[in-house]
Amino acid sequence: MVAHTVHPPGRVTAIVKAGLATAAIIKLLSDASKNAAADPTLCKYVPNIDTIKGSLGSLGGKLKDGTATDSDINGTSNLFDQLKNGTGFTPPANATLPGLS
Repeated sequence: MVAHTVHPPGRVTAIVKAGLATAAIIKLLSDASKNAAADPTLCKYVPNIDTIKGSLGSLGGKLKDGTATDSDINGTSNLFDQLKNGTGFTPPANATLPGLS
């Protein structure tokens, strides 16, 4: 007989949603990388974008396996921050994320 692990309610749904969101972000980053590679001004950011894609893929696997640490999550977040800061991107003062207001 195989032991069945009981997880908190909604855990599997949350993991599936996180996996789908990760896949969507990786696809968007792939598209951004291709577009940036074709632009002489933006091509210098392609290595950063590709590093973020790799980090997200690794993080997604670790989250699925239950082996992700705070360091893994913070490391991926820091890569996004480095890209944002390197490009000089500043969101408008009134910018909000849908669903978080």
